[in-house]
Amino acid sequence: MSVVGALRCRHGPAVRGAFFHGGRTDQELAENARELSARPQLGLRHPSAIRSDEGGAVRRTPGKIQRIGRAQPHGIRHSGARRAVSIRIRLTLLTVIAVVIPLTIGMALATVLLHRSLVGSLRERTEVRAAEVSDVLTNHGVGGVQDRLHLLADEGRRVQIIDPAGAVVFSSAGAGANTPLSPLRPSPGQVEISGVEGWPLDVDDSPPVVVARGSTHGLSPYIVLVAAGRHVQDDAALRVARAAVVVVPTLLVGVAVVTWVLIGRTLRPVEAIRRTAQAITASNLAARVPEPVQTDEIAALAHTMNSMLDRLQAGHEAQRRFVADASHELRSPLASLRTAVQLAADPAMSTDLPEVLAVMDTESARLQRLVDDLLTLSKADDAGVVPVRFRDVDLDDVVAGEVRRLSVTGTVTVRSTLRPVRIRGDELHMSRVVRNLLDNAVRAATSTVTVTLTHVGTTAQIIIDDDGAGVPPDQRQRIFERFVRLDADRSRHTGGSGLGLSIVTEIVRAHGGSVRVEDAPGGGARFVVEVPAEPEPPTDDDQD
Repeated sequence: MSVVGALRCRHGPAVRGAFFHGGRTDQELAENARELSARPQLGLRHPSAIRSDEGGAVRRTPGKIQRIGRAQPHGIRHSGARRAVSIRIRLTLLTVIAVVIPLTIGMALATVLLHRSLVGSLRERTEVRAAEVSDVLTNHGVGGVQDRLHLLADEGRRVQIIDPAGAVVFSSAGAGANTPLSPLRPSPGQVEISGVEGWPLDVDDSPPVVVARGSTHGLSPYIVLVAAGRHVQDDAALRVARAAVVVVPTLLVGVAVVTWVLIGRTLRPVEAIRRTAQAITASNLAARVPEPVQTDEIAALAHTMNSMLDRLQAGHEAQRRFVADASHELRSPLASLRTAVQLAADPAMSTDLPEVLAVMDTESARLQRLVDDLLTLSKADDAGVVPVRFRDVDLDDVVAGEVRRLSVTGTVTVRSTLRPVRIRGDELHMSRVVRNLLDNAVRAATSTVTVTLTHVGTTAQIIIDDDGAGVPPDQRQRIFERFVRLDADRSRHTGGSGLGLSIVTEIVRAHGGSVRVEDAPGGGARFVVEVPAEPEPPTDDDQD
């Protein structure tokens, strides 16, 4: 029995497949191993090497496990050290403060302006009456003023006339017969006023508004004094101030209550979102936060969070599938290697050692290709795009080299039509794109694979057709996903891992291009790769 037959008998389909030599040196394999160990999603480390320098959770050393406390960053307190004031309370307080300050200032200004307006109106009326008395005094003397007193001294106003010697020569009722109403002594034709400033808290202490006007009768100067009490005006303004003291706090309480209720109703969806988000775990990513009916900012926040959860769930499921598929793919070559080792070590098995070593070399090469593919995809995930070293690349030479390889080692007829095309890109990566697509076409083709390289303006097109069964329209996007096979059993038999087209997509995207699949003109599948290229040089016909 051959070694391959013995492997198949012992492990069945786990070791089946065509094998290709990886062609890597021991140094390259060691570099790949170090790169694997540096990547958390792929690398494996011995338990005794586990450390936690920054996290402080667990430090594992041979023989014992030490739990290390995590040092708190400077200036950061534990969330339970103090309870933060809720947004509802803060917004309510801010609203009350925002209302009380301008309202208090406004009410105070309004009361002061009201008082000034009332006192100013009283002063104007008193000035008018003083002018009337002065005119009567000038034209008719003191006797004329006394005759017209019932017209000049209305209720609440008192009138006095002071002669040049400072004696009171005329006084209305309540003005006092001997004591002047004011010490003001303006010159003839001048007016002086007192009692318009100030605002006593007790209206009984309100000073009267006194208007002193200088006048003459004949050649003798006189002083006309007209006084009007302002307690009515002071009392009116004081009543307004007292009403404000009662109204403003009441209004503030109403504002606080209304604000508290409205903010509570506004934040109710936020609380529901918080409770739901708190209940979501890695094992419960299907849960979604409630979205309010209103189309406001909170509804937009809930919609955004649900969209984020959709992406997280999709990523989590993709990662889980990726790990499961990678484990499944790695198990097959590892099982083959282990079986080969057991066969070589079993003296009861009549095996040929060179044949066993050949199987082990083939399976290790298969394992290396799979690890390389995983590393390439891991780099694309880490950087967002496959790292590319851009240089001038003759794409026709790259495609021609891969066509020659298939012509020698392939089992189908390969036809090619290539035009000179130069691009800015990575030659190794583009060679891998062409190789993966050609290997995929060879596996699917019945007898013929056609390769065409064209130059359309500033775009290079690589077109690869096969005469196989083709790709169903509903699967043409899915086949570019990782570990996706339309014929899983056949792909594993021929060494495919389901990562080739995913790598093609990542490399082409890193070059600023695109890849798609469609129906070939003669049946089968057509893969079209488009990448930016240098402008096509002018032909002789264009120069003419």
